Amino acid sequence: MRLKLRGSALAALIGAAAAAHAAAAADLTPRLGGVEAPPAFSWSGFYLGVHGGYGWGSSDWTVINTLPPTGATSTANPRSAGLLGGIQLGADHQFGNWVLGVGADFSLIDGAASGASTLVSLGGTTTVAHSEIDWLATFTARFGYAFDRSLFYVKGGISGAEFKDDYLLSGPVAAVDSGTLGNIRVGWTIGAGYEYAIFDNWTARIEYDYLDFGSTAENFVFSGLTNVAINQSIERKLQLVSVGIGYKF
Repeated sequence: MRLKLRGSALAALIGAAAAAHAAAAADLTPRLGGVEAPPAFSWSGFYLGVHGGYGWGSSDWTVINTLPPTGATSTANPRSAGLLGGIQLGADHQFGNWVLGVGADFSLIDGAASGASTLVSLGGTTTVAHSEIDWLATFTARFGYAFDRSLFYVKGGISGAEFKDDYLLSGPVAAVDSGTLGNIRVGWTIGAGYEYAIFDNWTARIEYDYLDFGSTAENFVFSGLTNVAINQSIERKLQLVSVGIGYKF
C-alpha cells in the first residue's frame, strides 16, 4: 500500500514538472522566435541640406534690326555650362508608401557662354553675344513612392534666375561694347530624383531638373555709334544634375 502511494506521488510530481516545462516553453517561444521588427522609416518631417552639381543650357538670341533693312533678323546661340552649389529645405508628409512635400532650392552657378553671329543691319559686322547666370532658385512640390528608406520622386513648380547679357560689335575699324544688361527671370521647372536615408536623420539624393524661362526682350544702345539701338528676344533654358545631402528633423 505504501509503495502504491509513493508511486502515485511520483507520477503526480512528474506530471507537474512536465506541465511547468510546457508552460515555460510556451512563454519563451514568442521571446525567441517573435523578435519585434524595427519600425519602418518615415519620410515625414522638415529637412535642410546642401547640394552641388553641374548645369548646362542655352540662350537663343534673335536680333531684330532697327536700321535698314528694318525688321530683318539674325541669331546668336550661346551655350552655357558650369558648376553649381547651394542649399535646399522643405517638408514632406508620408501616407502609406506615398510621400507628398514642398521644397525650395537656391544655387549659385558659374555659368557663362558666348556665341558669334552676323548682324545684317550693320553691313556684316561681327557681333559677339555673351550671357551669364549668377544664381537660380526653385520652389516646387514633389510626389514620390517610398520603399522603406528609398524614395523615388517627381517634382515641379516655378523657377527664378538672374541673367546678365552684353554685346560686343567687332568691325574693321574698332570694337564697341554695349555694356551689361541684367534681369531676373521667372519660369517653370520639372524634375525627378532618388533619395535614400543613409541614417535615421541623414539622407542623400541625386536629381535631374529642367528649367524653362521663356523669352524676354532686351534693348542695347551703343552710345558710340550715334545711339544705335539693337533689339533682341532671348529664350533661355537650363538643365541641371545635382547630388545632395540633407538632415531630416
